[in-house]
Amino acid sequence: DNRIVYVPLDELAELVKREIQHKVYRVRDLEEFTETVGPIGGFRLRYTMAKVKAPPQNGMPSATMIGVTQLTFLPLREQLGETLEQAARPDSDFQRAISDLDPRRVTITFWACPDSFAVYRTLREQSYSRGYSVAGRPLPAGQPICGSPFGSKSSAQ
Repeated sequence: DNRIVYVPLDELAELVKREIQHKVYRVRDLEEFTETVGPIGGFRLRYTMAKVKAPPQNGMPSATMIGVTQLTFLPLREQLGETLEQAARPDSDFQRAISDLDPRRVTITFWACPDSFAVYRTLREQSYSRGYSVAGRPLPAGQPICGSPFGSKSSAQ
């Protein structure tokens, strides 16, 4: 809906890390399990942990590891965030979210739905002008933001 919202990826990932320490035992009895953490900043994070077969390395046989195989960000309501005009204001949630980020160390990733590509292009140009590297990820309409260690990584252009 031509809106921008900060996805608290790092904050929710930290909750997952803390939860995993207490729930790793579940994977001993199950091949995988799915849990949800949050909410933080308008999102919950659903994650799946599973036993994963690691390929052989340096002459060592393959090993079974336990790890997160899937992450899905679940918005708490259908319309989150700010319009482009709201996000451009110095006191906006978007400006607050990026104000402490060091442009030399951070790449901003924008997930953009088909109806919001124009907003993405504007924000990309504004971010470039402030010195940030930007990665863009198209997101099919109705598809939640997902991630996996088996997927592709965002790269800045």
